[in-house]
Amino acid sequence: MPVKLAPIACFSALLVLSACATQPEAPDRGRSAGVTDMDAVRLKRLGKKFQEAGEWQTSMQFYSQAVQEDPKDPDIHAAIGRNFFEMRARDAARQSLERALALDPYHDEALITLAALSIGDHAPQKTLELLDRLHKKGRGTAQSYNLAAVAHDLMGQPLMARKAYAEGLVRSPDNPDIMSNMALSLAISGEFDAAKDILGSLSERASAANKNEGRASSNAAQENLALVVAMEGNAEEAGLIASQVMSVGQVKVNQPFYDRLAYLAPQDRAQAVFLGQLPQQEDIVAEAS
Repeated sequence: MPVKLAPIACFSALLVLSACATQPEAPDRGRSAGVTDMDAVRLKRLGKKFQEAGEWQTSMQFYSQAVQEDPKDPDIHAAIGRNFFEMRARDAARQSLERALALDPYHDEALITLAALSIGDHAPQKTLELLDRLHKKGRGTAQSYNLAAVAHDLMGQPLMARKAYAEGLVRSPDNPDIMSNMALSLAISGEFDAAKDILGSLSERASAANKNEGRASSNAAQENLALVVAMEGNAEEAGLIASQVMSVGQVKVNQPFYDRLAYLAPQDRAQAVFLGQLPQQEDIVAEAS
């Protein structure tokens, strides 16, 4: 069986769909009383507020009632799919997102969320097909181009990936998620110094941010730097870098990845760093021989 990587920043950031802006305060939970007395418009509004606050299950309560009031509203199905996605209920998310797209084949949120889901399903070609609907209509976003870039990396298309990362940065300059993924993409292609420069810049910016956000961003940059150093062939140093921001147990789980990343073909490296999965041991032995 393929080896799994412990959860790390690059994989988590890849699937985050919310914007980098500060999250709004959670709505008053008391407002959930009397849900059945509300119309679909108000239910959607409350569902969205809880969704923006990251309270997926509470948001689902409102959207589940809203879809009963208006079962042909693609926004509701897309929002339910997003909630299922965030709760890691992948099959349920897929069903809701496909319902949304059956009602509106060009629904932005449904396309982007299903595209992210498809990357996790090891289906990068489907990701690109979904996002192409948006991009051909000039409705691409930083998120959609970031996902497209990762899909190209997973398919062994580094030049196409660079173009997509660039498009994403045009729409959101200095976006940390895009820059982190671009750094990993450069390292996958062997451009280690450029990758380290980007991650160093992100780490410096994180140090200037507020305490909580800065620490999280700095930790993510360090975790990704460990991957870059491992791809460069310095597995022991990678483990030391990771130990600065990860527990001993996490580093122990990840060390086999660090030991093997340098011996992988570029496309297999992409799968390792973006999906947290290595090919089988015998495949790596063949590549290294």
